[in-house]
Amino acid sequence: MTSTYSAVSSYDGNGITLQTMPGTAVYSPIPGRVVRAGQVEGKSFTDWVVIDSMAGIDASVVLGSLDAGSITVKPGDSVHAGQQIGAVASSGSGSGLWLEAWAGGDQFTGAHNINPLTWLKWNLPTVPAPAAPGEECPAEPDAHGGLTVTGGGAIADTLRAGQQVLGTPYSWGGGDLTGPSYGVDDPDDPNGSGAHIRGFECSSLVRYMVYAGSNHAVVLPRTAQQQYDATKSHEVAMTALRPGDLLFWGADDSLYHVGMYVGSGTMFAAPTTGQTVKLEPVWGTPSHATRPQPIS
Repeated sequence: MTSTYSAVSSYDGNGITLQTMPGTAVYSPIPGRVVRAGQVEGKSFTDWVVIDSMAGIDASVVLGSLDAGSITVKPGDSVHAGQQIGAVASSGSGSGLWLEAWAGGDQFTGAHNINPLTWLKWNLPTVPAPAAPGEECPAEPDAHGGLTVTGGGAIADTLRAGQQVLGTPYSWGGGDLTGPSYGVDDPDDPNGSGAHIRGFECSSLVRYMVYAGSNHAVVLPRTAQQQYDATKSHEVAMTALRPGDLLFWGADDSLYHVGMYVGSGTMFAAPTTGQTVKLEPVWGTPSHATRPQPIS
């Protein structure tokens, strides 16, 4: 994307600095609700704006080192992606805009800090730009936890399959090619019973989506490890992700989680017992990404 930021610092476990000139306009990278705006205490930067997502994604962003007089929003305001919310300060400890991202809630209610570039890869808080080359992004999260999918073809159909099962319970061992099913009890986790829960686990969710989206032409194996082994000949760089790509976490021979990339740093996931199929920010940096064939 075209950006007014000349460099990006390394993620330090808290956030990143986007280097730019003082006075550079800052735009919201997500649709959401403003929960903080103005002076901040206890941080290494000056004035800030904090936005909780309203895009069906349980997360929030912090934009710091803003010029106090430039801030155009106040707590309670709704903002859309690409709306100007302020400008970079001319002084302060930073050398540009400070950016944080928090997943699993908002910053003030137990969320965990994540690398903002993982989630906001194509949505840095600058002038809105087209999707990354090749992404085409046939889907956009809506304000109610759902997904709006446009167009046709295998990728759009794959995402629609996931759209239709949002909110389905997580079930350890549950889910098959036809949809949610009852699972089994997890022998290593007394709280991980799936025998009485009709739903999906992470690998059965993406297996179902790929099968439905390919018009039953692509049948992935059952587990995350097996799915990676079956698709690793089509490994994808993290800088070249497209909707429908599979994301994996863990060591090469013991991958423990898989999700499906949607676009703009979000993914379909069935995270764990007690949760449901949802859209959420990509977790940190995945170990691998692959592109199932022939749905690409």
